[in-house]
Amino acid sequence: MVFLKLVLGACAVIVVLGLLWIRFAPIYKDSWHVTTRAERDKAFLGGVIRFLPAGGKAELEQLVSVVEQAPRTKHIAGDVEEGMLTYVTRTKVFGFPDFTTLWLSDAGLHIYARVRFGRVDFGVNKARIVDWLSKAGLEDTP
Repeated sequence: MVFLKLVLGACAVIVVLGLLWIRFAPIYKDSWHVTTRAERDKAFLGGVIRFLPAGGKAELEQLVSVVEQAPRTKHIAGDVEEGMLTYVTRTKVFGFPDFTTLWLSDAGLHIYARVRFGRVDFGVNKARIVDWLSKAGLEDTP
């Protein structure tokens, strides 16, 4: 019985330490403030890519004004003048981080949202981007 309590206690400590690591792990901006090839919309297990071909600086500014007001979302790199910004949004309970990069190219406005830990986001990033685009008054393409 004592052995079982020790094993369960050790498991609990490992789980708590893991959750603390996820919540307080350092963010290396250079690893997340990056673009990807995104000339079309794409959903994948760990995130989503949105592409607005008609998007320019005005649309980026509209979207940034919405993102800056989003709950649990923090700006980590870039600015509108640079034409590229990256944000981290954390889940409400455990603080799991998701990263979103917005950038302008000659082709339009790109949005790249993805998880940091794990491989699946259960559609959370897609829902967040759809919400942000709706609040910004920008057309969302499914």
